[in-house]
Amino acid sequence: MALDTYLIRLSSFLVIIPAAVLCLLPMKNQFRRSVRFTVISISVLLGITLPSAALISCLLELTTNEVLLPILLGILYLFYFLSVKVSLAKSLAIFLYICAYIGIISDTAHGLTALSYIGLSMDEPLLVFSMYQLGMGILLLLLFGYPLYRYGSRLIDSIALNRVWLLTVPVSSAILLLCARIVPRKYETLYVNNVFKVYWALLSGFFVFLIFLSIIYYFMVSEIHKHLTLENRTKILEVQESLFNRTQKYLAETARARHDFKQTIYTLKNLADQKDLTGITEYLETYIKIIPQNEIVSYCKNNPLNAILNHYTTVAKQNSIKLNIDIDIPDELNISDVDLCSITGNILDNAVTAVGKLDAGDRIIDLIISQNHNSHIYIIVENRFNGKVKKKGDEYLSTNRKGNGIGLSSITSTAENYGGTARFYNDNETFYSEVML
Repeated sequence: MALDTYLIRLSSFLVIIPAAVLCLLPMKNQFRRSVRFTVISISVLLGITLPSAALISCLLELTTNEVLLPILLGILYLFYFLSVKVSLAKSLAIFLYICAYIGIISDTAHGLTALSYIGLSMDEPLLVFSMYQLGMGILLLLLFGYPLYRYGSRLIDSIALNRVWLLTVPVSSAILLLCARIVPRKYETLYVNNVFKVYWALLSGFFVFLIFLSIIYYFMVSEIHKHLTLENRTKILEVQESLFNRTQKYLAETARARHDFKQTIYTLKNLADQKDLTGITEYLETYIKIIPQNEIVSYCKNNPLNAILNHYTTVAKQNSIKLNIDIDIPDELNISDVDLCSITGNILDNAVTAVGKLDAGDRIIDLIISQNHNSHIYIIVENRFNGKVKKKGDEYLSTNRKGNGIGLSSITSTAENYGGTARFYNDNETFYSEVML
């Protein structure tokens, strides 16, 4: 194996470097470790993997793609997935999206090389091909780096639904596979009839289509996120409005009671002067009945969470459910009020539905929300249920309608968005929901 052949083969893998940077840019807020640690780790990985891949390619006489696709990309993606806190769907969507562009760049570099090396096979390592490929990779980084850093990270941080991200995987995969298929074995094949024109038309079409689809996807998903956010906030505001009205009603009733208390004292004194113990007892019993009961409970200093909890407390009372609540969280949290209330509300909503199918004496829900040593927030709910569940693998399905349990899916996605986890399991009598944020 000649050294110059090895170096040329190694240079054909260098396009992975700008591709790796493009994959990391949207994840700027999602690294498991510090940015410095992540960059150093990936640099070391590339420093080991790229030379090894070039060596394998030379020794086994394999093309760049034959090494790159099954081995190199598998190793890099695994490391990429383990380096970020996002779900498999998000990381796979971004990774394949960038790979699709690299596939287009690689084919374009072959096309440019064919202009000067008509008679050569594409399997032969050429420095000019590597330079074309690396140059376009750097150009791609310069053009798309900022949009991915700003707008891509915004989508990564805000869109938690895995199904939305999985929609991009077939498109990126199809473009990547087509790019691998349209490359002929010899450059001279491109000069047969109109093959070269079709070749450039396909590559241009892939590139424009991918950019157009990216723009449409961004605006479409942004609108979906805006709608879901407004819907969640509206729900919380409705609950807060209900809580406010109940508070105002209570204050008005207690004010009236305090205003009438002077007359009550006079009445009790007259009954006492007459030594009418029966009258005093009857009067006090009647008075106690008209005094409003304090229905507003402050579980913590987070007003939106208080509103949600008071709402479900009322629902529990109306349905003869014993709801035990234990809250121990600080004033400042690392999770938005909307997401905290969304997770808590979804879990309690599922729990209320489940215990509602039991006899009144068995309707019990236990809720604990706490923070562990000023770090992770834990939301734990245990509720009795009738023992009937629908599952597909490890995923719980709704027992009320066909399809997935949307509430549990939303909880899981939101937890993953904060780098946390959501775990659901059951025994014969109790369903357990455990969320760590």
